[in-house]
Amino acid sequence: QPDISGLTNSTFLQAAYDNGVRSLITDTSQPAWNNPSPNAGFKLGPGGGILALPRHPTNLFYSLRTPAEWVDEYNWFYWLGSPSSSPFKFWPDEQTFAQIVDHESDNLLGYLLNWDSDPWMFHQANLRAYTKGRTLLTDLADQLFAKYNARFSLPIVSPTMDEIGRRMAQRMAYNT
Repeated sequence: QPDISGLTNSTFLQAAYDNGVRSLITDTSQPAWNNPSPNAGFKLGPGGGILALPRHPTNLFYSLRTPAEWVDEYNWFYWLGSPSSSPFKFWPDEQTFAQIVDHESDNLLGYLLNWDSDPWMFHQANLRAYTKGRTLLTDLADQLFAKYNARFSLPIVSPTMDEIGRRMAQRMAYNT
């Protein structure tokens, strides 16, 4: 659901439940939508009948299609647009496309190395080819896989949302 729409709307949650929806995704960057413990979700909706699956946002923002757009927006958030006292001013200098891909692939690698089963958030715009055979998402994924493969020969498994829900429900039962 785009923009985490409906998660605080009891009418939406009831309608979703009535139509067979038993799991929804959340955004871990939003207050109250993070995992209560690693690899666990939480209950929403009528009688807690919908499992909320926390997902990680990335800094590959929703509207980005080209390296120049990513550099511009990333630096606005994390360098230029933030006052010097802002907690979001992470870098002492403006970041290049290569530096941004390096930083963000490190973030995703951290999730893999922690066995974190939360899904990741990407957007359709990130799949637009900005040159033959290149997209922002594939650039990021290529860098991530190169870093991962330099450390491990284990396969990366991408379970379905249903499987993630089952795993999170099992973890929640274990925690209880």
